[in-house]
This record gives sequence, C-alpha cells and structure tokens, in this order.
Amino acid sequence: MLTWSNVPYEIKELILQRLGFARDILNAGLTSKDTYAILTDDVFWRHTIERRFGTNSLPPDDTSAKQTFSTLALRAVQAQSQDLTGAWTTNIQYWQPRSIQYSISNQVLALNSVWWFEVNACFSVPSGRYRPYFRVAYDFHHYTDNFGALNLEHLKFQVQFGEEGSEERSATMTQFDETCSLPRCTWVRLYLPEIVVDPVHAFEEIKCSITDTASTLKRQFCVDLIGLERVFELEVDGARDAVLVKVEEEFHPV
Repeated sequence: MLTWSNVPYEIKELILQRLGFARDILNAGLTSKDTYAILTDDVFWRHTIERRFGTNSLPPDDTSAKQTFSTLALRAVQAQSQDLTGAWTTNIQYWQPRSIQYSISNQVLALNSVWWFEVNACFSVPSGRYRPYFRVAYDFHHYTDNFGALNLEHLKFQVQFGEEGSEERSATMTQFDETCSLPRCTWVRLYLPEIVVDPVHAFEEIKCSITDTASTLKRQFCVDLIGLERVFELEVDGARDAVLVKVEEEFHPV
C-alpha cells in the first residue's frame, strides 16, 4: 500500500505547498484509494504540522495529529484578544481584560479611556481568497454614564499584505462615515473587502489592524477577535469589494 513514507520527495513538496487546510487535504483524499491512503496517514499529518508550525507543535504520539493540525490551522486565521498586539494592549490602565457574554475569547480587550489606539493581528496563510473580519462590541453598561451607540467615524479597519514597497504590496482600508455606529451591547462582525493571496505570496505576513488617531476620548470599545475567513463559494459581482456588517449576539450588562 502507498503511504506517505514511500511517496517521492518531489511529490511530497507539491502536496505540502498546495494543501493548506484540513478541508483541502480531506477533499483531495477522496480522489483515489492511493491519495486516501497517503492523506489519512498519521505520519503525513505529523510531517505537515512540523513543516507548517514547527517541531514544538507536534503532539504526543497517542494524540491525533489531524486534530492537532485543525486546531493549529484555526489559530493561524483567527487571533483572539490575548493574541492581539499594539499600543498599550498589555497595560490594564488603557485596555482591561473583561469577560463578556457570548465572546469567543475567554476575556476580551476593553478600551479604558484613551485618546488614540492601535490594535493589530498578524496571520500567515496558504494561497486562497479571504475576507478579513473584526468582531467588536460597544459595552456602554460598564460605566454609569450611558452613552448612545458608538460612532465609527474615526475608526479605521485595515489589512496589509505583500512586501513593503513592492509592486505586489496590497492594502485595503475602510473608514466609516459619521452615520455609521455600533449598537449598544451587541457583538458585531465587520468584514473588509475580499483579498486574494496568490501562491507566490502564500504564508507571507498579513497584518490586520484597527486604529483611531482622532483627538477624542475613547472608551468602552471591545475587541473579541480579528481574523481571516476563507471564501469557498463564488460571490455575486461586486460583493467581493463590499463591506459587510454582520450583527451577532446581544449581550447583557456585566
């Protein structure tokens, strides 16, 4: 029987370069008995983990390598609050970790009275189509003075990828007008226009960020997740360049 161990090196390289997600690998495994045998071999999954995430990410021998790969691949496209970087994100004077109902992170980053801020997340993904997204909320209940909805006029949501200064450098930024706002105590997922990562730039750094440099006092803004959502289906004309706003769960006061 053909296994990963006896596949020629050149073929192994092609497989590892082209198959970046567990879904791709499992779909490819359905094309023939030989590919199924290769791509369900635990040795293959361990080799893939080592190649993509490093030796330190390998699971113990009695742990499913496929499940470990799926977990690691999810982290590669989704940054929870504890993985975010930026100005003062580790200083509780400015950003306070807080448990909020229906958050995906164990504790979200909650803004605590600053004049400007920057929050970043960096990703390294296989080639494909992705929609950058930001899962955010406005928790006005944390303070005694109940403001209305949070205005998004000064917030900038940005994604950058490709080498700095190169012709392949791509960036997209969305800045909302003064009519846009976040509803109170509701998780909202904001999607930027779709980006395409070609095979030449696969696994290069992609930086997603939220910034607000306007000289206004800001607080109560909460960040749960920043991520890249893979696009599988063809979208209608114009949809890939649209900004999407998906309202999710409403949470109760803390």
